[in-house]
Amino acid sequence: MQKKPIGNWNEYALPALIPLLVWLFLQACASERREGCLDFRYSNFSVGAEVGCPNCCKPPEVRILLRHRYSLGDSLQPLDLFPRFYLPVGAPDSLSLEGLSYILSDFQLVDWQGRVIPALDSLTIRKLNSQKDSLLLTFANSFLVGNPAVFLNRRVGTILHNGVAIRSLRFQFGVSPSVNALQPSDFPASHPLAPGQGTLHQAGSGFTFASMSLKRKSGHLTTSQTLVLNGEASRILVEIPTVLSLRAGYHQEITLDVNIASWLGQMDFSQPPEVTKRRWMAGIPGSFRVAAVNERLD
Repeated sequence: MQKKPIGNWNEYALPALIPLLVWLFLQACASERREGCLDFRYSNFSVGAEVGCPNCCKPPEVRILLRHRYSLGDSLQPLDLFPRFYLPVGAPDSLSLEGLSYILSDFQLVDWQGRVIPALDSLTIRKLNSQKDSLLLTFANSFLVGNPAVFLNRRVGTILHNGVAIRSLRFQFGVSPSVNALQPSDFPASHPLAPGQGTLHQAGSGFTFASMSLKRKSGHLTTSQTLVLNGEASRILVEIPTVLSLRAGYHQEITLDVNIASWLGQMDFSQPPEVTKRRWMAGIPGSFRVAAVNERLD
């Protein structure tokens, strides 16, 4: 019986190779196409990109710049930290601000419907409880330390939205109880609450929310005094009305003016220290004002 001749190799192999060749051709074409972030809500959105890049999109940031001021009449003057006496409590008493630091936390933007635009940043810290069980504490990683002697422009969170109208900026003066139960050494080295970053911490009372050193001149007598705010009773919610129309994908650099006269003007040093502290706290919410907002793409 005569065997059937085997056909040409190309007759069988070439059809099988065609899908592979097509795939290689498409891959070569794709490699020449420009990669980039294809989501317009992110700060590095690339208009000319044709292919999405994996995990490359960067959410826009909220950055806070603090400017410390002192109101004199209708003007708002820069606050200088050197021995210069102001007159917030009325003659013959006058005050000089010798030192000041405070902690702000949990920054949020609130839209016109009252909805909070959530920050994407969080921090998880592992702690041991009294039974030596390991606990994971997670909270919003949004903190800022204010100090008139230090120029500060810091990111306090990242946000993501399609474009939105904002009615207020909200934050806490101080820190939450869960954060206050931690130690400075629990935080990463570059964190605002880590050791060496300008914050104060005391065993038993936690972080110092605010510390203000004053020199008081009354007639010919000059005295020094340091006031401290700490503990849950000293935590204050601050909400600053502002009208912002945020564009998707832009960093928001918000300049806040802090009018220290609003703090000092409430104080009465003829009263016990606890009364003076309460009056200080009463002046805090109204002392912050949004002075400027810049949108950036850097």
